[in-house]
Amino acid sequence: MSNIGKLKIKVPKGVNITLERNRNIIEGKLGKLIQNISGEVLFTLENESISSISSNKILWGTENRNLTNAIIGVSQGFKKRLNLVGIGYRAEVNGKVLTLKLGLSHDIKYTVPDGIEVICPKADQIILLGIKKDYLNRIAATIRSLKKPDSYKGKGILFENERLILKEGKKK
Repeated sequence: MSNIGKLKIKVPKGVNITLERNRNIIEGKLGKLIQNISGEVLFTLENESISSISSNKILWGTENRNLTNAIIGVSQGFKKRLNLVGIGYRAEVNGKVLTLKLGLSHDIKYTVPDGIEVICPKADQIILLGIKKDYLNRIAATIRSLKKPDSYKGKGILFENERLILKEGKKK
C-alpha cells in the first residue's frame, strides 16, 4: 500500500474544492487550479479533510501529493529563491521582463511567463512566486540554466540552499 496515499489531506479555511472523476477544481485566495487526474484514484471530501482510495498503487501516492500541492499553492503559494554569485552579476525586473547581467558581452532578457511573479529585493537575488509547484520549479531551473554554477570558481546562478563543492584547480 502507498504510505503517502493513505494520508488524509487537510483542507484549510478559504479553499473550495470540487472533486470530480477526471479532474479536481481547487479555488483559494491566490487563484484557481484545474487539475486533471487519471480517474483511477477516488477522492472523497469529509469534514474538512480529503481521503483517497485506489487499486492502482503506482498512481495513488502521486495523485494524493499533487492534490496536496495544489491546495497549498492556492492557499499559501510557493516561493523559490535564486542567488547570483559572481562579480558584477546583477538582476532587475521591469514588468514581466527579467534582465540579467551575467558577465557576458550582452544582457540577457528573460520574459517571465504568466502565473509566475518575480521580485528582486537585492541586485544579486531573484525570488519567484507562484501557485503551481512543478511549473515554478521548471521556470527556476530554466533561469538557472542561463548561467550554471562553475565547479572551479563557484560563480553562476544557485538555488537558495544549494551547496557547491569546488574542485581543485590544475597544479603547476
